[in-house]
Amino acid sequence: MSFTALLIDDERKALAILKNKLERFCTNIVVIGETQSPVEGLALIEKLKPQLVFLDVAMPEMSGFDLLAKIPNPTFEIIFVTAFDSYAVDALNHCAIGYLVKPVDNQSLIATVLKAIKNIEAKTALEKNKLLIENLGVQSFQDRKMVIPSQEGLE
Repeated sequence: MSFTALLIDDERKALAILKNKLERFCTNIVVIGETQSPVEGLALIEKLKPQLVFLDVAMPEMSGFDLLAKIPNPTFEIIFVTAFDSYAVDALNHCAIGYLVKPVDNQSLIATVLKAIKNIEAKTALEKNKLLIENLGVQSFQDRKMVIPSQEGLE
């Protein structure tokens, strides 16, 4: 199973390195978009609906935290990728699943992506269960009937 990702980092080289590492070490991650502009990143999040966003913290137009503040209920997992380890507490407060310090260590990347995938799968299962419960709760003319298979057919 593959998972979609969006990369947002103001440094072109950092984007290229991260994309390359994801292609090499996290083959189930499909990069569906990348941008150096956090403003464009907002539009891409809305348009592409990624499951995972790799987000730089310190960017000229707006910080990664400012970008997230503009999204009331993010439905994606967030992995911060930054050159500064001093933002870790803020990242956790923003419900980030991971925090990678540049240059990104391959093993840390793999471990963080695996953690994100587990969260995505759990959310997907939760959404499916909610939908099932909602569908079971639908009232219709057959709300008092139950079909039971037997040797002679359906009862």
